[in-house]
Amino acid sequence: MPFLDLRYYQNDNNISNASIGLGYRHSLPEQKFFGINSYYDTIETDDNKYTQASVGIEYITKAWEARANYYQPTNDDKNILNELFTADIKDNYLGINTTSGIEELNNSADLEFGRILSQDKNSSLKMYIGGFWQERTTQDDNVGFRLKSEYDTSAPNWLPKNTALGFGLYVEHDDEDDLRVGAQLKLNLGVTDNSNNHILQQVRRELIMTPDVYNIDTFEQAANYGKIQKFAYDNTNEDIQAVNGQIANLGENGVALMSGTVTFDDSLIIGEGQTLLGNGSLLIKTLSGKQAEYRQTTPAKINNTSGDSSVVKVASNSTVTGIMTKGGAEGIGSLNESTNNVSINNVDISATTGDGIKLNNTNGLNIKNSKIHDLNICENNTDCEFAVFSPTKAPNSAVSAIGSQNINIDNVKIDDVTYGIFLASDYDQETSTYKTTTSNVNINNTSISNSRREGLLLVGNDNVTIDNLTIDNSNQDQEMDLIVLQGSHNITMNETNLSGGINGLMIVNSSNLPSFDDNNIKIKNMNINNTSRSGVFINPASKIELENVTVNNPGIAGIALYGNEWMGGAVEDVSIKNLQINNPSENAVVFFGPVKNIKGDINTNQNENTCSNLWDMAKFEQEPGSTLTINGNKIANLSDCN
Repeated sequence: MPFLDLRYYQNDNNISNASIGLGYRHSLPEQKFFGINSYYDTIETDDNKYTQASVGIEYITKAWEARANYYQPTNDDKNILNELFTADIKDNYLGINTTSGIEELNNSADLEFGRILSQDKNSSLKMYIGGFWQERTTQDDNVGFRLKSEYDTSAPNWLPKNTALGFGLYVEHDDEDDLRVGAQLKLNLGVTDNSNNHILQQVRRELIMTPDVYNIDTFEQAANYGKIQKFAYDNTNEDIQAVNGQIANLGENGVALMSGTVTFDDSLIIGEGQTLLGNGSLLIKTLSGKQAEYRQTTPAKINNTSGDSSVVKVASNSTVTGIMTKGGAEGIGSLNESTNNVSINNVDISATTGDGIKLNNTNGLNIKNSKIHDLNICENNTDCEFAVFSPTKAPNSAVSAIGSQNINIDNVKIDDVTYGIFLASDYDQETSTYKTTTSNVNINNTSISNSRREGLLLVGNDNVTIDNLTIDNSNQDQEMDLIVLQGSHNITMNETNLSGGINGLMIVNSSNLPSFDDNNIKIKNMNINNTSRSGVFINPASKIELENVTVNNPGIAGIALYGNEWMGGAVEDVSIKNLQINNPSENAVVFFGPVKNIKGDINTNQNENTCSNLWDMAKFEQEPGSTLTINGNKIANLSDCN
């Protein structure tokens, strides 16, 4: 007897199976039969779908049942359930290890023997024992057994005609899920006589074989890093030539992982495209687009016993992350005369005889999350004082960059240094011109304290943005101006806090240095406290905007407008909006030399001596559209000062 069988089944793991089967059963004497069948199954899990084919045989008598089925997937689909990317090192290369959760359907089989314990026209009670096998990919195959009892009845008169109700209890054990106990309830349609319809009974087969779930690991080498080597030290003195040779052998994009404390007598060389990593992380990228972070948490400290060499010298496209340096001429310096794309992150630099970081002629310099402190303080004015006749010299700076572009300084803390940040264009003494203009500078979230001389000194800079800068020299016995913008152009400053110093903010152009057509300097939201002379001091300069500036307790004046024909001409085109001057020792505003076109409002809590003409040498000119008021009183000429 041929037959067609359609089924749908879902278990409590949200796995469903839709099946279509063809079979043939051959009747034998004494209500026995032999059957063969073949099914096509579609199995769906929460996320995936599988298909398989099966073949089965069965032999049934009035008292016994025996059957076996073999199942085989119709394709080799491997579905990825999840992926975990972790940075790793393999064969001296950085890369990403991908742990993939794989789900796939494998070959399986089941075998079952049954005993009919009782049977009549309306009911039957059967007991089954069987086993099953499931192929596994990465572990031992899963083998289990099952003991099951079933009771079917059509006796209740409330059941529809030609239906039977089935109950089942089973105990199952396998290598993966251990022991399971369950119950089953089913409704059979089209069955009325359990004793005479053996050949019509349902084909028994495993409705759902659980897909195999396993993990596989694959390693993909990093595309942005090359060979890697670990350098672990325990407060030892090492041969710098040998170490530099090992780092050089890493080649371009090589990574030196350093930990512990080590002392060298010369510079550690980080070559083209190389990375020096102490306590920090690297973002690894692969050609397939994967990303993961490699992290090392062990601190690295490098001491240098030579006062003539940098602790670390870097080449183009190099990175220094998570190290401490002590000693040396500089903490980090240049390997070559010009350098491109240097990244410095999370470094701590101290006790240099010269600058903290010195990178001249560099295009692309990023310094962030770093501390530079306790450098050698230069007290000799002849040796260390900045002069416009030598505009590229400001020794012992925390950060020094001459003739450099695209500089980013972010979240840097500077303390106990001679100069804070010194950025200057590269000046040619013979031609009195700048060979390379320092430009495109961003300084953010940076603090400078206890600088013996200028905290921020910009010479001939173009396109500079400064945001959230704090300079505090209030505890210094000897000090200079806090910020000096010397012959610089397109400067924007916002959220600046200044304390101490001779003058808080000085803007100046010198006649012997190259200059721009105007300065175009915009200052917004600046607080200046307790300077020994002026809060804001403007020498010959033009196109200056001051907005929301507060000066508290200046030693002489809140703002000094100091034109000088010899130094470069007039102070002109200054726009002021909400400049508040509190408690000046002498005058709120001081004029000297030629001053032109000052407009805006200045307010002060000082009612007398609000402004003065220093030594009667000021020349104040206002063109139409330029109106200056102090406490609401218009200053048309210097005779209006009281």
